[in-house]
Amino acid sequence: MKFRMDQAQRLYSQPNLSAITGTEIAMGEEVEIGGEVKRNGVGFCPVRRSNGQTGFIPGDTKASHIKPMTIDQPDVAIYTGPSAYSYVRAHLARGSRIWMFPGVIQEGAQQFVRIRDASGNEGYMDGATRVKGVVEVTRKVAKKNLAVGALWCVGGLIVTIATYAAASDGGGTYFIMWGPVIFGAIQFFKGLGQLATASI
Repeated sequence: MKFRMDQAQRLYSQPNLSAITGTEIAMGEEVEIGGEVKRNGVGFCPVRRSNGQTGFIPGDTKASHIKPMTIDQPDVAIYTGPSAYSYVRAHLARGSRIWMFPGVIQEGAQQFVRIRDASGNEGYMDGATRVKGVVEVTRKVAKKNLAVGALWCVGGLIVTIATYAAASDGGGTYFIMWGPVIFGAIQFFKGLGQLATASI
């Protein structure tokens, strides 16, 4: 998941306070942060910087979530500044993917939020714009979907082959387990797609 650092933080090579890398993540830097893991009673989160460097930060590090959203209304104006009098940079259609930064900017009676579109362009939109949240998937969840899908698919194939072999030897009926095979294949490819776009 994308976050903006609300404080400078030392980067660790392992989830251990003695594994110092000598690198510091600057306040305001955008990073991807994974789920917290505990080591010797201390929480750490895996982190990936924009330059590809990975490591760990303490679980109590202050950072603000940059939330993925989709626009849920037609034709939303994106302004260069937090004002309706600013230059309109772009218009986004319903279903457009955006990332919403934390915080609201009050400009007179109107509120604005800072966003980034799928092309990487940043701007401001009316705070009253209707949006829908997007479920973020971690690599752990994607790998689980891959494994579950493979198990269902392979299990269905094994039952189909075993019952067919038994029926062909001595006659009788056999089962074609197409339900588990199709469900497993769908789950497997869903996990494969999630793995390609998952955060750490």
